[in-house]
Amino acid sequence: ASLIRKQSGSIWTNYIGSSVDNSVMNIGELNVLYEVDLDLLQCTARYTKSNLENTYDQPRDRYALDVKNKLMNIKLGDSYPSIDPYAINGHHVRGVNFNFNLGPLSLDIIKGNTARAIQGDPSNGAMAFTGIDSSTNNLIISLSRNNYTFQQELFASKIAFRLGNKFYWDINYIKVDDNIVTVSREIADATIMISTSDSIYSIRYDSLLNNFTSIFGANDSINLPTKNWIGTKPQDNFIYGSNIKFGFDNSHIQLHSGFSISFFNRNKWNNLQSISELDTFAVDTTLDGLFLGSLQLDTTINLSQYEDYFSFGINQQPMVPFIFQKNGAGIINILNMSNLNRYIKLQLRYLGHRVELGSRRNGPDYYSILNPYLKTNFTEKYLTDRLNLFKNKLLLYYKQSKTTEGLYSEQTSSSEIRKSSFNISLFPGPDMPTFNFGFSSSNRSNNENKIIDQITFFNPDSTEIETITFIRREETINNLINISTTNRYQLWGDQTLSLSILLFDQKDKVVENLDKDTLLSIGYLPKDGTSESYGITLKSIYNNYWESTVYLNASYYDYGHENFGYYQQRNLRNI
Repeated sequence: ASLIRKQSGSIWTNYIGSSVDNSVMNIGELNVLYEVDLDLLQCTARYTKSNLENTYDQPRDRYALDVKNKLMNIKLGDSYPSIDPYAINGHHVRGVNFNFNLGPLSLDIIKGNTARAIQGDPSNGAMAFTGIDSSTNNLIISLSRNNYTFQQELFASKIAFRLGNKFYWDINYIKVDDNIVTVSREIADATIMISTSDSIYSIRYDSLLNNFTSIFGANDSINLPTKNWIGTKPQDNFIYGSNIKFGFDNSHIQLHSGFSISFFNRNKWNNLQSISELDTFAVDTTLDGLFLGSLQLDTTINLSQYEDYFSFGINQQPMVPFIFQKNGAGIINILNMSNLNRYIKLQLRYLGHRVELGSRRNGPDYYSILNPYLKTNFTEKYLTDRLNLFKNKLLLYYKQSKTTEGLYSEQTSSSEIRKSSFNISLFPGPDMPTFNFGFSSSNRSNNENKIIDQITFFNPDSTEIETITFIRREETINNLINISTTNRYQLWGDQTLSLSILLFDQKDKVVENLDKDTLLSIGYLPKDGTSESYGITLKSIYNNYWESTVYLNASYYDYGHENFGYYQQRNLRNI
């Protein structure tokens, strides 16, 4: 019998070219795909070659080899794993992605690089001149490294246990670390621009070293630091978390909960050697076991016990994690840690409804290098209901939520957002028009009753008392309507006609309570805004070789009020 049961392959290429305001974009890719089904394994090989691949940028080429059977799945090369919704959920990794399943147990192990090392372009600021110290008779020429990227290394694992739809539990661990030694301290052919009071000189680094005495003097010197370069600082990120789910009544009732805790060091060059260094941090010079004279520290902790997992430093986030605090234990303190994200939600699925009640809290100090745009420093409570009718031909959705942004009022003024959303979608059947209507309304307020406030302070420059007047209250109301419909029909070919309407309106309630002269005198910028967009698209397929798309759009936008600074108004027509 043949070892190969089935195989297939394909090669294709694509190209995108454009020119906007003398800015030219040309993107081309060559793609190769090969799949083979063996007796015990299924293998898939993918390769993408991009014309954007550049030594001085992150890789654009992609290659991957997937090998799997009933027990395991191994991905070699490029993959986009999802270990945890907070820490890593689809970020690009180049390395090994291993998944193993045996009965109720599953194991995921990922090891690779999420960024490759880039030394920097020698002709474009890889090494920089930072100044000349002429305070003594001997000059000190200071240089530094710049425009580089450390190799960013990832190790992640997750172990999960599942009993059908009745129970699920996982524990995950993620470590992201910049490898400092992957970036060289010196680049021989780097061009250095040296600025003086009247001129700018250009010289290669190796030439500067070889001719330094003749250019400057025998007793002058070069200062090139081994750390804290002016470029990117090496980072360290350690995250662990867990998720649990219970199912009851044949999954009609589901309870989900989970958490994720992060530790982030923005600069490994400034590591802590002991907890006592926080005792005398910044302006606090008294060795009293307190951070900034207020938070009690546990100075008995030995940081070396954590060095295999995380490097603590004076640029860490949070600055004083709960394990450093002498009285940091306790369930309430743990649940409200500044670097903790947590959620809980209850789902009820009966009579076509899918009702969900949930609560989530993202701490202000939570940070993931691989998910940097995750929203933090808020808590949300919500209720949603999804209803499917007529065999999923009519879909209804409703959500009501209350969100508080700014968890610590002593750090920032908190804002409360109350939002309601409704959506209806109609899918009557093949070759019939589809329809979608959505509406949402939100009210954002900082719950301040006082509209205008004043701060009086002493100006040492003028030796007089001065007063600043400002708007304390914040309240805006947003309304959004979104309507779209699509219809397919036959007329000189296969035609698809789509129409869309989007209407947005924002009202600044503060403006309604004050006259224009008062607002101008304070320098307040109204937040009123309006946006309208109308679009129509016709896609025509004539045969297997020819198709066309015609798109028309008209949009209007304005923000603020006339005669106020930063007022914007725009009309656009696109064909």
